[in-house]
Amino acid sequence: MRPEDFDYRLVPILLIFAIVFSLFFIATPVYSGGCISHPHGAIIEVAPGENFLLRYRLYWNEPGYDGAYGITLTWYNYENKPEENLTFLSARAYFDNGENIPSTATLSSFPSGADTGWMLEVKNTDYPVSRDDNFTVDIWMSATGAGNALHKPTDKHLILSPGGLAAVTVFESGIVDIPGTETPITIRVRSPSPPPISYPVIAGIAIGVGAAVVIALLLKRGMLHSRVRF
Repeated sequence: MRPEDFDYRLVPILLIFAIVFSLFFIATPVYSGGCISHPHGAIIEVAPGENFLLRYRLYWNEPGYDGAYGITLTWYNYENKPEENLTFLSARAYFDNGENIPSTATLSSFPSGADTGWMLEVKNTDYPVSRDDNFTVDIWMSATGAGNALHKPTDKHLILSPGGLAAVTVFESGIVDIPGTETPITIRVRSPSPPPISYPVIAGIAIGVGAAVVIALLLKRGMLHSRVRF
């Protein structure tokens, strides 16, 4: 097009359109449910039989869309030994003001060679949730097996995501897989500490040792006296 063919009366209209269009992209916020923090990639150290917490801080923030969440974890009972297992205790989801988010936890098992695999699924049962806010999901577990058997000391008992995929998903207008939750959680079970010795026990031991020394000295002196008489 030649310059003389251009209608310069369009310039103000095009300029206004460009300004409005640019403001639309600058001012329009991006909404997407997501995650504030999670325990994946962490090492949690516990004593045999100790309870421990897996805490997830999530959020919904997309106006006009209802939300849901899902957490799926797996672990293995090695060689099906009670002392080589972890136990799920409870799960609770709640907003920052303490209001509960009705949720369900489903625990299932599956064979895996000489081991038994366990899968835990936690998700909200009130679907959809229309409120946009931060919320927490607390999952309590224990370093015990069947019959409350204490977990034996180990450097790592892994809690995994399903199939190496993200363990946490948040739903609003779309599905958001939380990055980083495909990484295992390492449970380190330390050796149990010996029970502390109380002061009365220490005193008793000291008295016993002292009495033994005195008796030994008296016996030795008596033997010397008997030799002198002969």
